[in-house]
Amino acid sequence: MKLEEKKIELKRGRPRTTNVLGSNTKEKVLESYRTLIRERRTADVSLDDICRHADVKKGSLLYHFGSKEGIQKIIVERYINHLESCYQAGIHTAKMKWPHHSPAVAGFVEWFRTYSQVKDPTYSEYGLAVLSLTAGNEALIAPINQWYESVFSRIRAESEGNHQALVAVLALEGLFFLGHFRVRVLASDELNAVLDDLLALSIRH
Repeated sequence: MKLEEKKIELKRGRPRTTNVLGSNTKEKVLESYRTLIRERRTADVSLDDICRHADVKKGSLLYHFGSKEGIQKIIVERYINHLESCYQAGIHTAKMKWPHHSPAVAGFVEWFRTYSQVKDPTYSEYGLAVLSLTAGNEALIAPINQWYESVFSRIRAESEGNHQALVAVLALEGLFFLGHFRVRVLASDELNAVLDDLLALSIRH
């Protein structure tokens, strides 16, 4: 092999530092935006605020994301991934605890049981702030709609025309949103009784 060819081969096999630095910058920006949302309890954060917190130049931020909406799209995508992960964890628990129930519905119940035990108020406030990003923005609301459509498709497929399963999940969604606003209308024993009743609606016939 010629010397020139060896040099080219070594160059091709060497990690590109710019890619690593670019990835680090993107994660710093995203983490800064998430932190500011939690601290301020609102998604109304300026690019200048994000740059100061992340210690990056605005030109670098715009190079990687194009605009503030570019950051928001990734934040929403990751929030959806978080929702799906929580739902799948609930389904996994439901399959072990309730083998005669629809996992798609019983998993929702188990997800809410876990959620209702979280004491950190910023957990819910962050979710509300992320959802507030989608107000009036079709590009940001679309992936959330798609995720919910996939969830209800799974529920319909498993429930086989049992509309009670849909009632159970819609009731749980209501409880989730009350929780986001930290509205506690049920005592602990009442909540457990309601969850048991909703779980009963997921029994396969």
